[in-house]
Amino acid sequence: METKNPGIFIEKIFLLKSSFEMVNPMGEQVYNLHLNNYFIKPVDDTSQTGKSLKMYEFSFDIMYKVENPLFNFFCDFAVIYSREDDAMMTWEEFSDSHALAHVIPYLREYVSNMTNRLPVPVLILPPINTASLLQNCGEA
Repeated sequence: METKNPGIFIEKIFLLKSSFEMVNPMGEQVYNLHLNNYFIKPVDDTSQTGKSLKMYEFSFDIMYKVENPLFNFFCDFAVIYSREDDAMMTWEEFSDSHALAHVIPYLREYVSNMTNRLPVPVLILPPINTASLLQNCGEA
């Protein structure tokens, strides 16, 4: 069975901003990952001939609604995709959960790396259900 390339590619994934603050060194050693917000916007890049670009931005709260957290930890990641004009997949077929799933390994590495540098237990995020994160996005 031959599979065809969808024609949508990751150009870059990067950290946009981060805020990490020790709050309570005696706090509970738990976390609650939450997607606070995300948005999608086209990227204007005339140097990319034959491609259209789109950027997703995701804002995470690692300690969402944790009472007496060890720390506050917020971070935003972005991913830029390109799509060739003759791509098999359209932008409409490319789901938000695809983009979020691409960002999660970078988030996981960043969280473990940052917590490894502090006097707190290293936090290694387990597998994450991106559909659930998107469904609960923005809830207060």
